[in-house]
Amino acid sequence: MSSSHLPSIAGAMPSVTDEASIKLSESVRWNNTAVRAMESGGSVDESMSCLHNALAASADIEAAAPFSCSPLGTTTSVAFPQQLNSSAADPKSCTPDFDMKECPAISLPSVSPSLYIYQRDAYDEGMHTFATPLTICHLLDYHRVVATILYNIGQVYIRRNEDKEALSAFQCALSATKLCFEHDGKIETTDGGGASIIGIYHNVGHIHYRAGRYEEALDVYSEALRLTRAAFGFYHLDVASTLNCIGVLYFHKPNSQCDKAMDLYMQSLDIRRAILGSDHKDVATT
Repeated sequence: MSSSHLPSIAGAMPSVTDEASIKLSESVRWNNTAVRAMESGGSVDESMSCLHNALAASADIEAAAPFSCSPLGTTTSVAFPQQLNSSAADPKSCTPDFDMKECPAISLPSVSPSLYIYQRDAYDEGMHTFATPLTICHLLDYHRVVATILYNIGQVYIRRNEDKEALSAFQCALSATKLCFEHDGKIETTDGGGASIIGIYHNVGHIHYRAGRYEEALDVYSEALRLTRAAFGFYHLDVASTLNCIGVLYFHKPNSQCDKAMDLYMQSLDIRRAILGSDHKDVATT
């Protein structure tokens, strides 16, 4: 599929340079094409190919192009991760030049698909709140575009049951997102579209959970809860989803804490009832 046949995105991209704007817009269109392929049941290989193209287009944007990195619309100069320039077509080798603590070499234990962790997935619906690939529908800064592409690459790897690669993609997406929303040591989680820090944490936590790494998963979901409450207060659906996920972890840990899990489930349910009402379908499945 050539870029000339890609669907357009509503609105114009930020005015930086014509070439950079065109490349950013091209990245967005390839990303959205990949998402449509996933949503329509198309080949995951087709989706990954589109995401490769999206990442490659973003790699052509010049370093330090001043895109907006603030929800308030202020402009910040952001440096392009140079390692993407030569390897953008292969997300496995796309390790951006962020803080490398955020993109470490991943070492997951070997987990047999026959283990109970894989057989109980249907009972853990609440852990899939952020399992949907993301379309970019409005203007985003450069690093949020890159983060969203990496986030969607992670979603493709999950659909391939390649959790190690998915975890690496999500951690790099997290680093890209933090570049735009880390101000004075505080991570802002104001919704600006695209991949969110909270959504990325949920996916990282779920991968650890699937691998049986309960303590690591609990640490990640606990941080997601802290960020979500700081951003939205105590009564928000993302808070409810995160509480539910932590409850699942306490229930399934080897030293199961059922009372703790039930308390977290009830907190999640109370929030959903308060926001959605008792008859809403999402309340019935909590």
